Amino acid sequence: MSLAQFPILSQTLRYPVQKLSIGFGDFASTKTMKIMKDIIIKSSENPYIRNWAESIVVSCPNDNMARAATLYNFLRSRTRYCRDMEKIEFIKTPPVSLQLLEVGGTPLLDCDDYTVLSLSLLSTLGYITKIRAVAYSSKRFEHVYGLCLVQGDYVPFDLVNPNGFSAEKMEIIRYTDLDV
Repeated sequence: MSLAQFPILSQTLRYPVQKLSIGFGDFASTKTMKIMKDIIIKSSENPYIRNWAESIVVSCPNDNMARAATLYNFLRSRTRYCRDMEKIEFIKTPPVSLQLLEVGGTPLLDCDDYTVLSLSLLSTLGYITKIRAVAYSSKRFEHVYGLCLVQGDYVPFDLVNPNGFSAEKMEIIRYTDLDV
């Protein structure tokens, strides 16, 4: 197997974290979501990501909601939230976070890292997913998380949310979704 067969793995080994300066406002949010979508698509095709997803859900019931909840609880219990620097966006690719878990580390992730990681794991298991950017207190988008289609409904997959799996964090003033 060569790295050329798996461009995301090759990217991870050379550039484990992308540092982006993408601007401000809706344009920047849209641009970030498109970059995240590209990483999710490439990662969900990566056998390393598929193996991780399978190993996480192997012992749970053969039920889409149970699998999604198992993935959510796994990530919540083995990662920690940490913001990026002001005005700089770092996006960790899923192999970077999973390789850290593999050696016993605890990945520090912000909302876009969580979204990319969780939607990559969900997508590789066949879930239909979306990226959602939301505004809570102003019209400016201030948070991003994933949605996954389960039993005909899109379920929030927000690992930063203290209310748990499938719950919205608070009242949303404005949002935009991007299909993955």
